[in-house]
Amino acid sequence: MKANFKGIIFDMDGTLTVPVINFENMRNKLGVKKGTDLLEYSKSLPNKEKKKFFDVIESFERQSLLNLKFQSGVKSALEKFKDAEIKLGLVTRNNKKHTEYVLNKLDIKFNPVITREFDFVKPDPEPIKHILSEWSLTTDKILMVGDFRDDIISGNEAGITTCFFKNKNKVSYAELADFSVESYIELEKIILK
Repeated sequence: MKANFKGIIFDMDGTLTVPVINFENMRNKLGVKKGTDLLEYSKSLPNKEKKKFFDVIESFERQSLLNLKFQSGVKSALEKFKDAEIKLGLVTRNNKKHTEYVLNKLDIKFNPVITREFDFVKPDPEPIKHILSEWSLTTDKILMVGDFRDDIISGNEAGITTCFFKNKNKVSYAELADFSVESYIELEKIILK
């Protein structure tokens, strides 16, 4: 089995998992208007307010774990990618604790795993560049798969191929990506020849 890529970097929420976090409700509770990056906004807050801010975000994230559901076919696809000796990495804006919980349930090893505790977060390309240097692979051998604008921008700015993962009834950013898929079966067909 010949693979088109030597490494694939995945987003987590909405890409490996079915999206369940209601970001509109989260923004309302935080008092942050749509279009404002929550993590960027948090940098301007005093420490006491910042803690309260992240307490709200983490309460939504914890709630999402109670409703955790993986995308159809994700485990099978990831196992096939591993069998084809494709490296698997993860870049998420979620925190380390919740990310570990999700990945333990999925039971597939990703290396490296970059969470919001990293110095930079998507849409900054630095998390992707970090993985590129760790893997020692050229940009043409790496694919970024994500379901949101930030995933695609991050991959594009790092100079790698990008794939938009389209979820039903969610905003599409497919036009920003090199290609898009609506299922892991579709992704398999593209990646594995």
